[in-house]
Amino acid sequence: MALAVSYGVAVVRGVSGFRIHAGHFAERHGLVVIIALGESIVAAGVGVSGLALGMGVLAAVVVGIALAAALWWAYFDLVMLTAEHRLSEAQGEERARLARDCYSYLHLPMVAGIIFVALGVKQTLSHVGESAFYEVG
Repeated sequence: MALAVSYGVAVVRGVSGFRIHAGHFAERHGLVVIIALGESIVAAGVGVSGLALGMGVLAAVVVGIALAAALWWAYFDLVMLTAEHRLSEAQGEERARLARDCYSYLHLPMVAGIIFVALGVKQTLSHVGESAFYEVG
């Protein structure tokens, strides 16, 4: 319900009257992405807690952290720079619409995706070394 109200008000009310500072707006949303990516690093550690450290576990942790690093690179070296540049070029209501659509609406599924990747990393790492084949029935 809260998401429906939060997103619905911006659609119904519109964006007139909002002034957006592109650099600050992009930076604040980037901080949320950093927190979500940090959860991926934590998930790698939590996923292997209680497991005996061996080459397989260490390799799996390195792959999990490399995945978080790749997500960081994709966002901060590609997406964020392009989006901030485009937001800086826009003026007035167009800038406010872009901020609403690209940052407010599209960041939620992006951050949710990063959190689900962290969950997947945690679950995968907690089962390193187990057989991938299970009997059915």
